[in-house]
Amino acid sequence: MKAFKTMPDSTAKRILNDEKAFYKLVRRFSKELDIPMQSEKILAALPFLIDYYNKVEGIDISVISEMEFPEHPTLQTFMAMSPQHNEDEIMEAQRLYFHKKDGVVKAVSEKDHINIYKYQNPVAEKINRDEETKIQKRPNGLYIFAHSGEDTPDAKHRGKSYDDAVTESLTFAQAREYLRMTGFHKFTKGYFMDKQGWTRTASRWLDGGLVGGCWGGSRARLCLSGGGRRDGRDADGGPRELFLSL
Repeated sequence: MKAFKTMPDSTAKRILNDEKAFYKLVRRFSKELDIPMQSEKILAALPFLIDYYNKVEGIDISVISEMEFPEHPTLQTFMAMSPQHNEDEIMEAQRLYFHKKDGVVKAVSEKDHINIYKYQNPVAEKINRDEETKIQKRPNGLYIFAHSGEDTPDAKHRGKSYDDAVTESLTFAQAREYLRMTGFHKFTKGYFMDKQGWTRTASRWLDGGLVGGCWGGSRARLCLSGGGRRDGRDADGGPRELFLSL
């Protein structure tokens, strides 16, 4: 486990995009953990999730190595959700981490620069938590879920509005989950989700508007924007389906 915690980001990206390196990691990791695993894909995901939380948010989630992962035939990208840190804290942690080099905040190239955009600020105080928890049930404490991992909102659900997703009883990403999904995406792939299009989250602002997530590349903005709960039926946006064990 010590080796994985110090794994450079460049190595992680190479492994995720190289099948031979991927399975080499799986075999190596299987020797480190004497615990039953559901699949090689889960086994390979563990060190990256632990490393992401350790480096980006300073949180130890190593206990997930003892948890049961929710496997799904089409949703095969995993994300862990710690109860620590709200939306504002997650955004700031990501901004600082991706600005760092050798542990020090320095001037960075334009491609690594991150501005934060919040439709309402602070986000954590402006989201309707009663509505959020009523519509979308979640486990208490640390939990894990599976999602599509696509660069853009799920092809299967693209064009659906918040109301469409709720009517279908779809389990889809809340704002806090989206932030960690897109942060992990950048951590492993080098770029945020939604360079094109935007994700309609399962969270709403206190004013009734929808919380939307995206990456505004031209202005280098990690965004939690505003929108209408009935907005949809366009080709570039939609919800992100989750699969988790309740």
